[in-house]
Amino acid sequence: MRKVVGAKLMHQLCTPGDRKTEFPDAHFRFLVRVALNFTRAVASIHNLGAVIGDINESGALIDQKGLVTIIDSDSFQYRSGGQLYRCLLGKAEYTPPDLQGQSLDKVDRTVDHDGFGLAVIIFEILFMGRHPFSGIYKGTGNQRTISEAIQEGRFAYSQRRSLTQMEPPPHVPVLTDIPMDMAAAFQKAFVSPALKVEARPTAAEWIPPLEKMEKSIIECKANPAHYFSGIAPSCPWCRLEAGYGTVLFVAHQPAGRTTFDLDYVVSKIEQIRSPGSAPDLTSMMPSVGNLKPSHAAKDFRGRVWARKAAGLAAAGLAMFLMFNRVGWGFFLLIPAGILFFGEVSGAAAIYRERSDAESVWKDSIENWNRDVGSGKFDDKKNGLLQTAASYRALPSDERNMLQTVEEKKRDLQVQKYLESQKLSKANIESIGDGRKMTLRSFGIETAWDINSHSVRAVPGFGPTLTGKLMDWRLSVESRFRFNPNIPTDPAEIANVRAAIAMRRSAMETELLKGVKDLETIRAELLAKRRNASQYERAYLALRQAEIDTALL
Repeated sequence: MRKVVGAKLMHQLCTPGDRKTEFPDAHFRFLVRVALNFTRAVASIHNLGAVIGDINESGALIDQKGLVTIIDSDSFQYRSGGQLYRCLLGKAEYTPPDLQGQSLDKVDRTVDHDGFGLAVIIFEILFMGRHPFSGIYKGTGNQRTISEAIQEGRFAYSQRRSLTQMEPPPHVPVLTDIPMDMAAAFQKAFVSPALKVEARPTAAEWIPPLEKMEKSIIECKANPAHYFSGIAPSCPWCRLEAGYGTVLFVAHQPAGRTTFDLDYVVSKIEQIRSPGSAPDLTSMMPSVGNLKPSHAAKDFRGRVWARKAAGLAAAGLAMFLMFNRVGWGFFLLIPAGILFFGEVSGAAAIYRERSDAESVWKDSIENWNRDVGSGKFDDKKNGLLQTAASYRALPSDERNMLQTVEEKKRDLQVQKYLESQKLSKANIESIGDGRKMTLRSFGIETAWDINSHSVRAVPGFGPTLTGKLMDWRLSVESRFRFNPNIPTDPAEIANVRAAIAMRRSAMETELLKGVKDLETIRAELLAKRRNASQYERAYLALRQAEIDTALL
């Protein structure tokens, strides 16, 4: 084999902790390219008639350009002179369910067997070192180890969770964050043994969807260090970083703008005049001179006058009888009073209609003032001016952040030291490779990641195992020695400057776009003010109600 110079083991690329140290310039597009190159290398081995057999994350070297060299070829299975030389090795976390628990020195490996391990490797590269069978078991009985989950076909990221009874760890990417053909290939590779009716995707069959995925990658608008598949509904790395409070990709300070003129942009913003208060809605309503009392109001008024007339007639008759000394004429005054002064039914309904109309018209005025008033314009303009003030304060913010970094030098040295202590290299009782891989799938890779809360959240890790991990972290931390003479970590300074540069870039974009947005808002408000026809029905209903109640 040719000598490989400057390359690292593939597992150092899969896990964010190692990758940030060993591949500081690697972003997600680079990871997809490595997965593609590894797949092509496996396909070339299969084309030669060999089977890798012991396929795992330590079986390849990756250089800084993403070139892949597969190693450990002495364990490949191959045929020569009519004799088959088997692969005697295998790592359980990369062994397909149909070979789990078998004596591998007695098994003839196939390309389909390699297909399982290959799919696991591709998954780990694309999903930040998470193992596809490490998740949260929701069924009955004990939490499943990775090996047990493989045997039972419990693909933790499967879209058939009612069948697998597994859920992925929190905050991680899911199959909907990658192209559909990639998701389908993973489903096919990790299908339950009871449902397997066809071969797993071969290395050659993985190449087209990976090439397609590489072309679909876009840059995150919120974080330029993040790249992800354009099929994803949102940036999965922003979600994962927020959930775990960690950084997945090393941020590099973007080139600063040299043409941005804040004073010019602010002057353009200030020149855009406010559209002013909304015009009086009532003055925009049509004339109501042709409105007549409604039939209900006229009917009510007619019944009122009829009763009063009847009352007057009854009173007149009573007076006539009493004048002619008819004694019972006096008693006619009682019904006469009832007819004249009594209430006529229907008034309450007319007053209620006016009250409802007044309420609707009041809401209409409020909606009008909100929709076409200057509130939206003023809020946008004030927000832009506030952003401009924040932009001017960026140099001061950067100085304060750098001062904070300097003041926290000891804490940063502790963190850097603990991050350098990899769990994968630790010798901890009862914490073997399988459990280390489970911890990795839940974001625990280094001594820095270990705390009782995060470890207890990992399925299968109770008080005893948590205590062993905490003891290891304490023993590691006890070996730390603070050196005040060591300069502040340049990476932390770079992170501060990159963060400031990202904020500056975002503010410049907001301010430049804000000028056009402000002009658009003003034009839209002025256009809306020319048409208030949607409120005419409410206005006419109010005026009709006023005319009707005037008759009462």
